[in-house]
Amino acid sequence: EWYTREVVHPLLRETGAVALGRLVALRDAVVSSSSPSSALHPLLQKGIEAGASGLLMRDALDLSHLVGGQSLGRVDVTSVEIKPKSAAKGFAGDRAVVHPRHAVKRLHSRYKLQQHLKKAKGKIDSISEYEPADLFSSDAAAKEKALRALVASPQNNFCAYKNARQVFPSPPPQAAAAEEEGISQEGPGGDHHASSLEQEIGVCTGELITILAEVLAQQQGTLDAVRALQERDVYGIEGIHRLYRRLLPSSAVTSTQDDGDADDARGEDEDEDYREKVKALDQMPREAVLECLRDYLIAATFKDVSLIVTLVQERCRDRTFVTLRQKVESIPNGGVVTR
Repeated sequence: EWYTREVVHPLLRETGAVALGRLVALRDAVVSSSSPSSALHPLLQKGIEAGASGLLMRDALDLSHLVGGQSLGRVDVTSVEIKPKSAAKGFAGDRAVVHPRHAVKRLHSRYKLQQHLKKAKGKIDSISEYEPADLFSSDAAAKEKALRALVASPQNNFCAYKNARQVFPSPPPQAAAAEEEGISQEGPGGDHHASSLEQEIGVCTGELITILAEVLAQQQGTLDAVRALQERDVYGIEGIHRLYRRLLPSSAVTSTQDDGDADDARGEDEDEDYREKVKALDQMPREAVLECLRDYLIAATFKDVSLIVTLVQERCRDRTFVTLRQKVESIPNGGVVTR
């Protein structure tokens, strides 16, 4: 609750390109929406029982609120959820603390390293060719390359919905049960062949990728804002872990030493640059340490943010569609793609 109230909510309020939400008491939110408590997600129910507050955002998959809550009728809504992940290319940066023994971190993106780790643990079947930096790039060809890689290996980073129902990758049978229990599913999911995507949304994969690339180009300001927030992590996990330990009691510090710390103590495998960075962290004032930790929390949040692209295809010109198009064009981050 502290993180929601003190970090996320102020951040969303001050960042115009990021969707805004309302910080409310969860119990009040349920009462105002007239939702029966028996139908609530288990995690939400626990929050209500604990008297917690939450940051509530409107469902980006549902556009009926734009036409007064009425049915959209014959209007089909296609939505795509993209998790862009961290845009940082490797653990680069003048102030990033990376032990020489972990130098491989500077050669690859964090996403790519995580892919190899998940493959080794059997969490994924194959390593994705997706590179986050391509999606954040202002180059159209790079964006399309990134989107093709996401469609080829969506994992949990690319989902498509039709009228708020997930259609790609098709959710495996156990996913619904897991969602009811509040369990996150990270595996490969169900069918993720491009043909199933085309069949469900009625648009060929190549055309969808072109449309999404154009939408993301129109919303480059949002991508730039997310990337800037990610870049608040200037010291990397090794540096932040060292700063965090400084705030702990001495007994806790001893119990949380990692292999890198052991190398520090022996003076092995170090270089002058690493020693100077460690020295600077050790001399940092407490107020600055706390600010670094806050920045790290913000960056970590936006390294796992979701972007929702909701598309309404013009197939008919009834009153509902005309109203919906006018509303979409007038809201922040709305626009038109010509095919």
